[in-house]
Amino acid sequence: MIIIGGGIAGISLGRELSKRGQQATLLEAEDQLAYHTSGRSAQQLVLGYGPPAVRELTDLTVSMLESQQRVSDTPVVWPSSFMMVGTDAEVDTHAYPGQIHQGASALHAMVPELRPQRFTAGSLDTRSLRIRAIAMIDWLVAEAEHLDIRLGERVLDAVFENGTWSVTTNRNTYTAQTVINAAGAWADPVAEL
Repeated sequence: MIIIGGGIAGISLGRELSKRGQQATLLEAEDQLAYHTSGRSAQQLVLGYGPPAVRELTDLTVSMLESQQRVSDTPVVWPSSFMMVGTDAEVDTHAYPGQIHQGASALHAMVPELRPQRFTAGSLDTRSLRIRAIAMIDWLVAEAEHLDIRLGERVLDAVFENGTWSVTTNRNTYTAQTVINAAGAWADPVAEL
């Protein structure tokens, strides 16, 4: 099996396959895992965000991380409220389960740096968590003993022939019966190969 993409999705899948005793090769174009969103900006878990399937996956992720945290020296998640501000209509449009509607003065009292002339309402999600993304990724990699991670391997071509994929990178060619596209923001260009 080949996984294209070394962000949170690809690494998580590699760990899960490894736990089941399955071998996989993960191809990451960058010279480090989680170089883009997973390792830099995506460090807030908002439990109520997204459609029901995404919320369910987020809940499962939080349970897994809390379980891991009980046996780890490094905290992976901790409480960190998520605030959304805007007009009443904007807040209502983007509302999701678990948010508590707040008036502008209450929000300004919580965060004095907010400019009250820029918003009229907001909401607060006190169930949200901050995540130490790199620590989580390190933990996932450590548990993925059957995952062959190849860094600096940009996928250039993928051909399916006679039931087998042939995936060519800037360095090597790999073959597998199954290829998973976990390339995040690059998933569409990878899918077009």
